[in-house]
Amino acid sequence: MRQVLVVENYPAICLAIHDALEETGKFRVSTAPTARTALALLALERPDLAIIDAVLPGRFSGIELAGDVIAKDIPVVFITGEPGINRRLDKFKIPHLGKPFHCDDLLRQVSRTLAESARNLQEVRQRLRRLTAEMANERTQLRAVRERSSELVARAKEVSARARAQARRSGELLRKAETGSARPRPRNPRGPAED
Repeated sequence: MRQVLVVENYPAICLAIHDALEETGKFRVSTAPTARTALALLALERPDLAIIDAVLPGRFSGIELAGDVIAKDIPVVFITGEPGINRRLDKFKIPHLGKPFHCDDLLRQVSRTLAESARNLQEVRQRLRRLTAEMANERTQLRAVRERSSELVARAKEVSARARAQARRSGELLRKAETGSARPRPRNPRGPAED
């Protein structure tokens, strides 16, 4: 009997996967709702396969967890409902299922991944590294955009403050001009002009 670890934070999905695998009589399934819980389970037992939701709650994503799992020579099948992540997993040819999926599709993917695991583990490691690097690069670019946006917002606030100050000065000068107290006319230093 093969041991499978399912890491999924939605209980209904987790239960469906658990039941679909165990009903075959070929698998014993343990479950974890978070990456942290999964790591604790991995310290106690070594599954033959991990099914991991690519997007997990907490600071440790399913993608990051998979890096640790694959480092232990455990094959991974991702599940995700995120279209962007599905496209990336397709791009890097990493075994995965898009949510929602049919239990028959799950069983086929699990069987295929287990059958090909020895041959594909190294390839999946490399693909996962490229995927992780791509995501890290995008995070870096996003951080740069945020920083530049912050700089532009600060600059816009400065320009706006200067414009308001200039408008206040212009308004004051306009009021003075309208009341006739703009600038007193200079006096003739030689006295009144003689006729």
